[in-house]
Amino acid sequence: MDKAVKIKSFGHQCILLQWEAIKPSEIHETQTFIENKYAEEALDIVPTYQEIAIYLHENIDKQKIILQLKEHLSANNPKSEVTNTPIYHIPVCYEKEMGIDLERLANSKNISCEQLIQIHTSAVYTVHFLGFLPGFPYLSGLNELLYEPRLKTPRAKVLAGSVGIAGKQCGIYPQDSPGGWNIIGRTPLKLFDINQSPPALLKSVKRIQFFQINKEKYNEIKSSCLLNKYQIEVSYD
Repeated sequence: MDKAVKIKSFGHQCILLQWEAIKPSEIHETQTFIENKYAEEALDIVPTYQEIAIYLHENIDKQKIILQLKEHLSANNPKSEVTNTPIYHIPVCYEKEMGIDLERLANSKNISCEQLIQIHTSAVYTVHFLGFLPGFPYLSGLNELLYEPRLKTPRAKVLAGSVGIAGKQCGIYPQDSPGGWNIIGRTPLKLFDINQSPPALLKSVKRIQFFQINKEKYNEIKSSCLLNKYQIEVSYD
């Protein structure tokens, strides 16, 4: 087994896998294996940047699962990068009233707003995990030119759908919420809906790419989403 991965018992009926460094492809491949192999045994599977926690049902032999996981990681060599997986295309309106920090951020980078949008939409992002709010995706893949610290003073309210940057991360607010990320645009998609199954639009392992829309298209897509008629475009490498 890769010595960079530790597998241990973590409280009652929980197993924790820990990586010494952030290895997205290896962690995602392992997560997919766990989801497929232990769909009935696992009550919940919770990934982060460097860990996966597996919460098991009461009647499951935890030590047996730990041994199986060690055998799997010993026998498998995870791919160095994720390819041939779907890319979900997320519409974003970057107009000033929705991208309230876009102009300031562009000025701080000595680039135009158009250049910032082009850089932001050209990258493919990976959802590492959901946190902070139900359905809030933490995304890697941000171009380092766009790295920016959180706001010194968080806003009392950030609108649902707002696309933000904080440090090396990109994220999307699924509900209205206080927040300190730099907001560069807004998507009309609903990221979390308790009436849907699953309720979260995105999940860890998924890859996404943003594309620019104007305000008119934003309103059109938002109306379609309210009627559950909007279909997200999907492409492959």
